[in-house]
Amino acid sequence: MLLDFLQPGLLSDVNGDLDYLLVVERFGDTTDPFAHVQALRSFGVDCEFLTTGTFALIEQQIAEGVPVPVGWLHKGDLRAEGPYGGGHWSIVTGFDHDELVVCDPNGEIDLLTGQYLSHALDAGEQVRFSHEHFAPRWEVEGPGTGWMILVH
Repeated sequence: MLLDFLQPGLLSDVNGDLDYLLVVERFGDTTDPFAHVQALRSFGVDCEFLTTGTFALIEQQIAEGVPVPVGWLHKGDLRAEGPYGGGHWSIVTGFDHDELVVCDPNGEIDLLTGQYLSHALDAGEQVRFSHEHFAPRWEVEGPGTGWMILVH
């Protein structure tokens, strides 16, 4: 099942995340979107990396029952220097009005400050990200420039 490959902890068993990361690392660094695409393809998932992601496209994928891997900048305060860094990947599993429901493997983050509130094992499960604070971190070059993996 596709969902098994994209949601944290479900790849094979309790170690599913680690199993998946081992596959990703065969193709490159975990921050490299092409390594994720190759890893997903190795599991039979037909997908592609986009740098033209939109909230509407995320919502379309979720409505079709497909979780969406998104790459975003998790460092930096939005009120000061703005977002920066080499990129971070999370999985969007749902949406509700102007919020995304996200699984962040690094924990629960305050999107405004870029500071993680908790790195506990389950802290990043089903975290709600407002479009307002996620957009500057995801659509860094403006609307329609989000990094995502689109599943066909």
